[in-house]
Amino acid sequence: MHGDECKALDGRADRAKFAAEHLHAAMEAVASAGGRSSALWVQLLQARAYATAQDRAAAPEEHWLQYQRVLGSDVEGPDWALTDGTSAREEQLAREELAEEVALQLGCVDRCADKARLEWIRKSEGTVAWREQLEQGRHFLRLCMRAWREVADGVRARAAKWEQRWRGAEAGSGDCVLARRLAVGDGEGAAPRWHAAEAWAVRVMLTWMRLVRASAVMAARRRSPVWQEVQQRAREEAASVRFAGSEGYRHVVGQRFTWREEEEEARATGATSGAAVILARRREREDEEEEEERRGRERTQVLFV
Repeated sequence: MHGDECKALDGRADRAKFAAEHLHAAMEAVASAGGRSSALWVQLLQARAYATAQDRAAAPEEHWLQYQRVLGSDVEGPDWALTDGTSAREEQLAREELAEEVALQLGCVDRCADKARLEWIRKSEGTVAWREQLEQGRHFLRLCMRAWREVADGVRARAAKWEQRWRGAEAGSGDCVLARRLAVGDGEGAAPRWHAAEAWAVRVMLTWMRLVRASAVMAARRRSPVWQEVQQRAREEAASVRFAGSEGYRHVVGQRFTWREEEEEARATGATSGAAVILARRREREDEEEEEERRGRERTQVLFV
């Protein structure tokens, strides 16, 4: 962009002519000081060749690099004696005078690059606005994709984590404070109002918070001093629990793992690991309910025998 290579920008020819004139003036100043063919003069020559090129994009890379160095005021220092060398003071003054003249001309070249940048900003306003609108719609696209994944899996996202957090909250972990205070109405007309067209925006917002924004909210919550204090208090209360009786643990509570069932569920349905956990647990609960119902029928038969 600073090289003014974009052909869609207006005023490229005028800026190129203006930059070339001031680069030529800087070269003349160096030549007048006895620096023709010096490293500084060659650098300005290559930068001027880039500025006057018909197709800057096809110019040699060295010319482009030297032009960029000129824009950054990264120019070679005088590698020759500007005076006869009899007085160090005169040599210093001559160098300062040459530096001022070269800096004046290169400042004009830099203004050309600044004008090109402003023109590029003006020309790209429409494209930038269009890209910003696409980026704003990116969140809605993520919402649609994750909601589709939920439907495909048949399980809500993060259901296993939520179930674990909810059980911990019921045990006094201090988590899910707002969720435990929420009362979802199940009276007459509650469901129709929730699924009404007027509630569409609310449903989308809450679903977006759950599927897209949840990770960021949880990360911010973990950094909250209030949340950390509640969690610390819950851990201290759990650690201070005393079990009744002097014989220690009277009952051993076992936990059944369903790794094999989860793997089979994932292979059978193509669900993700988290969804497979929930599906396996649902199937396990259904089996337990069927077993309990079967035992109830057996007890009933025994009573009537």
